[in-house]
Amino acid sequence: MAFSTRRARPEDHAAISKLVAAGGTTRYRKQFGAFNLAALLETGFLPLVVVKEDTTPAAGVRCFVVFSDGPRNETHKAEEKLLELKELGDLAVGNTLWVDFCAAESGAGRDLFEHALRTALTTLPAIDHVLLLTTESVPPECAAFFKAVEEKRVAYRARESIVPTLKVRDAKVEDSDDLLPIFEEQSQNLSQHFGEFFIAEMIEAQDEQNRAIVATRDGRAVGMLTASADLDVPTLQQCFELDVYDGFEKSNVRLPNAFAITLFCLDREHESRASDFLAPMFALYPERDYCIFTAPPSVRSDSHLLRNFTPVPPRFGSTFTHALYVLHRRALLAPRVSRFDRATHLQGVSRLVPERVSEVLDRCDAEAATSLSDNPNEAAFAAVVGDRVVGFVALGRRAASTNAVSWLKANYQVEDYVPFERHRARAQAVLTYCVVDPIFAVHARFVLKEAMRLYDKTVVYHETTTTDVSTPPSPVVLAELAPIRARWRPTPGPTEQRDPRARNFDDDDFDDDVKPECVSSPPNKKKEEVGGRLLHHITRRLVVAPKLRVTARIVVSGATTCAIGFLETLLFQGDLHFVHVTVLSPDGFLQRNQRRPLQPVDEDAPEQFVFDALGLSHRVRAIHSAIKNIDRENRAVVLGDGTLVPYDLLVLADGVEESTKKRLLRQDAPADILASSLARVEAMTRAAFSGVADDDDVGAASPEDSRVSPENKEDVARALRGLVSLSSQKDVDAFIADDVVFSRRRRRLKHEGITIEPPVVLVYGGTLRALAAVHGLSTFPVVAKLVIPSDDLDSLGDAVIDRLVKEQLEAGGATVLFGRSLKSLVHDDDGTLVGARFSSRDEEIIIECDVVLGADAADTSIELFRAINEAGLVYDGRLVVDSTFRTTDPAIYAAGPHTKFSKVEKGLAKKHGGGPRALYHERNNELELGTRLAGRVLAALLDEDDDHTFPTFCKPHTVSAVLPGGLFYCRSSLPLVPNDCELLPTGSLDDPTLKRRDGDDAVPNNNDVDAARTGVRSHGDVARARGRYTVLKVDGGGRVSEILYLGRDPVEPRNLAALVGLQEAWLNSAWASYDRGIVDDWIEFFRQDWCSSLRFDRFADLQTQIRDILVHDAAAGEIVETLRKEFKAGKDPATLRLLRSELLGVAGSALPPQTKDLLENAVLGYLRKNRVLLPRFHLPDRRSRPPVVAGASAAATLT
Repeated sequence: MAFSTRRARPEDHAAISKLVAAGGTTRYRKQFGAFNLAALLETGFLPLVVVKEDTTPAAGVRCFVVFSDGPRNETHKAEEKLLELKELGDLAVGNTLWVDFCAAESGAGRDLFEHALRTALTTLPAIDHVLLLTTESVPPECAAFFKAVEEKRVAYRARESIVPTLKVRDAKVEDSDDLLPIFEEQSQNLSQHFGEFFIAEMIEAQDEQNRAIVATRDGRAVGMLTASADLDVPTLQQCFELDVYDGFEKSNVRLPNAFAITLFCLDREHESRASDFLAPMFALYPERDYCIFTAPPSVRSDSHLLRNFTPVPPRFGSTFTHALYVLHRRALLAPRVSRFDRATHLQGVSRLVPERVSEVLDRCDAEAATSLSDNPNEAAFAAVVGDRVVGFVALGRRAASTNAVSWLKANYQVEDYVPFERHRARAQAVLTYCVVDPIFAVHARFVLKEAMRLYDKTVVYHETTTTDVSTPPSPVVLAELAPIRARWRPTPGPTEQRDPRARNFDDDDFDDDVKPECVSSPPNKKKEEVGGRLLHHITRRLVVAPKLRVTARIVVSGATTCAIGFLETLLFQGDLHFVHVTVLSPDGFLQRNQRRPLQPVDEDAPEQFVFDALGLSHRVRAIHSAIKNIDRENRAVVLGDGTLVPYDLLVLADGVEESTKKRLLRQDAPADILASSLARVEAMTRAAFSGVADDDDVGAASPEDSRVSPENKEDVARALRGLVSLSSQKDVDAFIADDVVFSRRRRRLKHEGITIEPPVVLVYGGTLRALAAVHGLSTFPVVAKLVIPSDDLDSLGDAVIDRLVKEQLEAGGATVLFGRSLKSLVHDDDGTLVGARFSSRDEEIIIECDVVLGADAADTSIELFRAINEAGLVYDGRLVVDSTFRTTDPAIYAAGPHTKFSKVEKGLAKKHGGGPRALYHERNNELELGTRLAGRVLAALLDEDDDHTFPTFCKPHTVSAVLPGGLFYCRSSLPLVPNDCELLPTGSLDDPTLKRRDGDDAVPNNNDVDAARTGVRSHGDVARARGRYTVLKVDGGGRVSEILYLGRDPVEPRNLAALVGLQEAWLNSAWASYDRGIVDDWIEFFRQDWCSSLRFDRFADLQTQIRDILVHDAAAGEIVETLRKEFKAGKDPATLRLLRSELLGVAGSALPPQTKDLLENAVLGYLRKNRVLLPRFHLPDRRSRPPVVAGASAAATLT
């Protein structure tokens, strides 16, 4: 029977409970004392399960063992216990493991426990001794492995008898016979990492500079390591940040102070003992202190050898193709961690930390008289090797009080990682300071673990300010702690608290009762403004699960919303630490979810708090430049100044920009060149994606895509002088600043009696951006003109909205011209812009202006297109990618509005309900695009299987803007909105012809004429919705596909976006309520208290829970089967909707009582669990049976 051992997971609880019950709970309680399995799973140091392979977790658990770093329930007293057992050998906290609990299947307990114990010892190679505290006797599962120590109530077993230490000696030529099978098994990896080699020749060619050693077991060579002292130190100094390592030179004589591993292999059976090579390896070169190891980025840093090394960051611009790891000989010694003592440790700590830590030390000194067992408010710890302080950690409880943690839970996804019911309040703390000597960085996790053990803490948090880049977090925090994302929270309505995350909160008032305001203000923060902080955490179960260091050089081009989504998903993998991530963007990360003059708002972008909490300023290297070229052969991007940025994986997330600049610089290409260009695109698509381009593809390359821009930078600058592209926020900000200066000068001259004409600003484009710019200009002392290249404005998603906006635009003060195509800018002899040349069908005119604001249709930038084209990537109207977002180059990925799926994926897209437009990404939520892209990249980096399934997108794309006339516009739509959606409009915009009679609130004349003119299309009372026009679009399956709004009052776009994609039944049966005339204003309807639970970020959890309930409920199954039969019979959506209503009844009245009970309990459980953030619901006593509406949840789930 085949068994395997792995870390125990919370979902194993049921199987473990069954195992313990079978063995006798009373017996285990006598042997191990009182225990709680759920707590052992969460707060146990190393909980393991032995499972039978090819079985489900519930049926496969055969053994459960929990190992600890101290005695049961008293881990902080480990030193005292070990001192009592000194006769057993060199027992120390760092090399001793304790058995906390063990339960195994009867009859095979010995073999199962051996399996678990061997796994524990290979997982923790520093362990040399295993102890088991006993009560009456040694448990039978462990009896064969431990020997009881007389009068000590403890049993002991040496690691050496289970996993022996390898013996290391100088290599001999005859060892090649033993090593050859190992080399052949690992030949592909070895040759890739170290090049071609011959074992016997390498051993025979040893000299003083080049040495070889082998590890043996029972006289047989099982591994080999070769090293060389012949290093090119100057090259390493140029390519890597070696200052903290003295440049690998002896400081006084500048002689090389390092040697390198040139070859390493070890039999897989003994790979956990790779550390046995380290001391003999340093003995080969007694005069050198550093050992280095270079490896391709594809090498996993979790190999047993590399776990002992620290990665070295490369210098900017380094083209060194390998990652560099370093190990100092003193780092072979594990540090000893103890409570900070000023007399003993102050001088050593002062060497490591700056002066600002003195405040922390003073607070810790004030608590020095309090024993750690009495849980002082502050505690500091020092790590020492010999007589040298190599690390310092300070922890505090005050910032982890009940109120403080409640605020964290309300604003961060802490509960996804920390089950608080398993972590006592007194066992939580905040890491206030942490520093470890760089040469001992490999021991940083051990130092943290020891501080937590001594302070008796099971979870530790750390917050980093992200607005001040001069105070980055400790490298230990980034490398060892797991990050936690900020939570999405709804936008407050007009009558709600405006900033739900910020409210005055006095840290001195902390007590054990949760304050109402604790969810709205962090501790130790002022009232003015609360920015997001980068939050990390570590728990006891994580300290023995080191993060995998990913050394691949990842370069992200663009700082778009898609790039932010990609980085968020990539960097918030709790078990991964990305060492080299670079972002290229001329403008840097500009916050897009803010209302700015002249610009629409990308509501998909994270809000300011969430963006700040990403901590990108501390976690990625930002370069304020754009790609000029891509060197695919050498895997490097070329920047505008010629700088090379090497990459192992390149992500193109640049997005699109308005195309006025592109329009001005385009030149017509000859017909033969155009034809050959299109043919080349077709051929490359076939070769890259094994598909044939169809003539009906809406994205086929156009003549405009084949035009090129001038190469002479001076000519380009001259031709574009006076143009401000609204795609560049920096250019827009500069324009606004210049206009402010101009307006001040104008006021001054007017005061002096001198009159000057206001500047003329011409906006070019018929887009939403152009409309927003026209309104923005109305607040400046300028004359605005709008020129639209086509005969009409771009559609805003609804005919009534289009008509109303056009009327407002024409009624405003701006001059509006349609059907004029921009040809060039006109400058005087001094190069100053004086006008713009336009052409129409029958004439060409020049319109005088001082500035042109570009707001034309979005397209790929000229610079990106040229880089893509010259790199030979397939571009067919958009950059072409496959279903994994990979281009024709396997090292280059892309996503965003500038990309599309290959035509090969058209069939898959059709299966998901989309036509040709489904291949394009411009209608997708960019944050979701980035998340999907990151998932594919992670699969490639971790060598996981990727099934190339066509990705599905379910989040809406949302945008808002203030349009001419001061009208607030919002549109939130799914990527695919069916043409046959049911339109459910409410409200109207005020119109002079629709006067209320005698000043009362009577309904206006709601006839067809008024409807055509004003947008009144609801059949109910629209008086309350005057000034607001809202359209809900519902598809045939009852799903809300789009929400549009135009009105005089602003709304909350992100709140509306949370509802798009839901079944209308979830929205308080919105469709039925509309038909019954209950809804006269969608905005007010969705602002009601009941809707707050749907906007909640954990609502998806309730949906999943209800879906699982209905899948396993017989009555629900019958309803689903009935609906499925009717659907297969070809019934139309309206008939299916009516049938579903009949089967469920009003408010679920037709459901069986048992099904209703299940649904009601699920809804009430969801509300109770989240009642702190959902305080508007009155929850009945658990014993009573409330009239909860179960039908909505059932209808939505069964649709």
